[in-house]
Amino acid sequence: MEASDCSVPNLLRLELERRKLRNAAYSVRAFARDLDLSVAFLSQILAGHRNLSEKRAHQVSLKLGLLGKNKELFLALTRYSLSSDPFSREERLRDVSNVGGRQFSI
Repeated sequence: MEASDCSVPNLLRLELERRKLRNAAYSVRAFARDLDLSVAFLSQILAGHRNLSEKRAHQVSLKLGLLGKNKELFLALTRYSLSSDPFSREERLRDVSNVGGRQFSI
C-alpha cells in the first residue's frame, strides 16, 4: 500500500476486499460482525465520516489479527486521524513515519 493511501478507512477497505476475494458472498455486514462494530458505524468509517477511538482501534486490531509493526501503525494512524490541531497532527504524522508508514500488510 502506498504511503499516501495509508489511512484507517483505506486499510479497512483493503481488508474487506481481501475477504471478498476469498468469499464472494462476504459483505460489509459480515465484516462489521467480525470486527464487533455496527454496520452503520463501519460504513461511516469506510466513508471517512467517523473515526475509531483509540480503544476501539485496539479492539479492531485484535479482531484483524494485527501484530507488531502492523498493529503499531494501525494505532498510530488512528491517533493521527483523531488529532485536530496542526501541531498534534504533525506529531502524529511523525509517529506514523517512525513506525514505518510506508509498509502495511494485513
